[in-house]
Amino acid sequence: MKKSLLLLAAILGFSLGSLGMAGAATHQGPVVSVDNQKFDTSLVALDRPAGGAYEGTLNLSISPDGIVYGWFRDDRSELRTVTGGLDGDQIWLDIGSRNPLHISGTYRDGIIVGYAHLDQTYEFDAKPNAI
Repeated sequence: MKKSLLLLAAILGFSLGSLGMAGAATHQGPVVSVDNQKFDTSLVALDRPAGGAYEGTLNLSISPDGIVYGWFRDDRSELRTVTGGLDGDQIWLDIGSRNPLHISGTYRDGIIVGYAHLDQTYEFDAKPNAI
């Protein structure tokens, strides 16, 4: 009886794991890989008036399987790591390793538009660097 339950649990675990892997493989669409793309960024508070935008430079690479990585330099010249993911046109970014700024948004036509929620809501825009 004990062996039968263990065998049933192993089969069920394998089946559920296989379904999870199959579900993970079917994302919303093909991912376009990007290598060292530079973006000019702005972060603007939406909930209340602020003194302007926080600006910076984002340098990203996106692997064919949707892994996003790179660095971010803000207007104070602080360099931060960037990690994230891309699934279809949905992108998420974590800027910084300690208490990262989490941004969720879209990546369409080479432009990132997203939102971050801290003490208020911020809109994040990243447009390809013209240089």
